[in-house]
Amino acid sequence: MKRPIQILSSLALVAGLGLTACQQLPKQLGRGVVVEAGSTLEQRNPSDVVVAPVQVDQAGMAVPTRALRESLVRGLVKRRYAPLSLDFVDEAGILGGEGVQEASYQPGTLNEEVVCQLIVHNWDQSLWDTRRAFKVDLELLMIDPANPSGPPLWSGRLPGRFDYAEQQASYATEGAYFRGAVDQLLAELLAVMPARVTRPDVQ
Repeated sequence: MKRPIQILSSLALVAGLGLTACQQLPKQLGRGVVVEAGSTLEQRNPSDVVVAPVQVDQAGMAVPTRALRESLVRGLVKRRYAPLSLDFVDEAGILGGEGVQEASYQPGTLNEEVVCQLIVHNWDQSLWDTRRAFKVDLELLMIDPANPSGPPLWSGRLPGRFDYAEQQASYATEGAYFRGAVDQLLAELLAVMPARVTRPDVQ
């Protein structure tokens, strides 16, 4: 017969295991991203990036293009790339504002090593005010500026609904909250894209 202390210890262990089993595992970023085969981004290991104007697939669709572009810059830095300043790119005459699509963009104008192009196939933030959620379909391309019409160095597409209601308490203002949600949304896309390798033995 077990002593009372041994019985209590066994019960505590079982209860602890039960609680552990009920805990939700951390969400893995990028699980919903569909990656096209044939990626050569990792072999190229580029550094300097031009974040191209956001392309919007449907005329008249309201999309926060500037917020998405700025978020891409922040996300690429976290992946150890070196995005060129958006102001520098704009002043170089590559971009002309926040239109649906800038036909004047010429890859390679600033001697960048890669062009980051976001295409918005769908953007619905009608649930943001009530549910703190987006419904989106985003495609991200990493383009070789020497061969912009050829196959991308990497491409991934992310469709779905993304909810951020549980994180509202983490932000002091509405603007910071929206910006943080957009950052997390694009982090989903960037999470499965090869990060830049910065070891001394790698060019």
